[in-house]
Amino acid sequence: MVDYVNAHGGLAGHRVLPLFQAMDVASTDANAQDQAICAYFTQDHHAFAVVNGPTGMRENRTACRTKARVPVI
Repeated sequence: MVDYVNAHGGLAGHRVLPLFQAMDVASTDANAQDQAICAYFTQDHHAFAVVNGPTGMRENRTACRTKARVPVI
């Protein structure tokens, strides 16, 4: 699917490069994980947009992405 989207101009003119960041379901510090995940996408990789996974729209991640102006698809 990524190849198809890129072959047809990407998303809003941006080439799609899939990045994945897993949640540690055994962790007891969800806030620290939220911050690390947000930093991974917004600071480390300067993502154009994020596709939300099965962990849902957690408030901390949403606030961080909103501040960085990274929309969720």
